[in-house]
Amino acid sequence: MVQWEEQALSGITKPHENDVLMGRGNGAKDHKGNQQFRAIVDHSLPGYVECPKQQRKQYAEGIIVKIRQLDPPGRFLVKDKSTSLWADIGYESTLRKVRQQFREA
Repeated sequence: MVQWEEQALSGITKPHENDVLMGRGNGAKDHKGNQQFRAIVDHSLPGYVECPKQQRKQYAEGIIVKIRQLDPPGRFLVKDKSTSLWADIGYESTLRKVRQQFREA
């Protein structure tokens, strides 16, 4: 199991280069952290596809660990439109995002 801070980080004014930004459009798509995330998933796709379905959750958790071990550690962030501040989406949403990215790769 991935050790994860369940208390989401919030009040982030500026995401850094290793953060993965939620959202549609070129802003998120072109962000360096999102590009790194897609590259890590693309590189890991053959192993994900070949592993038994019951092990895919652990495989996806490994991607989260890779992002979190970057320097500075990557976070999965969403922007609050009312405050323009960013907040970490938390473990369950992050896991869904990683698994979705594997399906779309």
